[in-house]
Amino acid sequence: MPRVTVDGDVELYYESLGEGTPLVFQAHDHTPWLFLQAPVFSQRYRVLAYDRRGTGRSASPAGEWTAADLARDLAGFLDALGIARAIVAGSSLGGVVTAQFALDHPGRALALVIGHTVPYLDDAGRAWVAAQVADARAGRPVVARQPADAGATEGPPTTIRRSRRPRSAVWCSRPARAWGARARTSRARSPCFAITTCGRAGASTRGSTSRRS
Repeated sequence: MPRVTVDGDVELYYESLGEGTPLVFQAHDHTPWLFLQAPVFSQRYRVLAYDRRGTGRSASPAGEWTAADLARDLAGFLDALGIARAIVAGSSLGGVVTAQFALDHPGRALALVIGHTVPYLDDAGRAWVAAQVADARAGRPVVARQPADAGATEGPPTTIRRSRRPRSAVWCSRPARAWGARARTSRARSPCFAITTCGRAGASTRGSTSRRS
């Protein structure tokens, strides 16, 4: 089974399909990309998808992780495969990692595709993430409701099936709690296409798209 070691001793499991310009898809584990994106894009690109640390078949090192740690994993993943530059696409927490990668490793992204994510967490977003961690640690279903609007006691129910993988929720939330890139985004110099569809965990950007080069 294909694995690489990054950041000293973090083992990442990955899949590779197709040939051509490297295109990395990442979010949590690699499996969602294999059903729709990989069969299409592997006809023209070398599609790479890996299990982020703490998910799937990858290692789960102890301690708190940050978005910078996950971006460093991504850079190490490319290094281990001998890839200098790649198109990097990320969804959800993967969008955070993609943005952090562009900021911390300038020049390594041929292009960025950032979707279903947020540029930062506001007070409501941080409170919501903290509540998810508390629910996960108590063994309760997580992501049952979206963040509440100002003055509301609870947010609307999510339209996705409630997650019953509490450990996954804690791992996902660790690096998101301190995420904030507003002061640094102007430094990114890669062509970027962003799709924001995940409500107001960080800002009122529901359903917006943007393109920058």
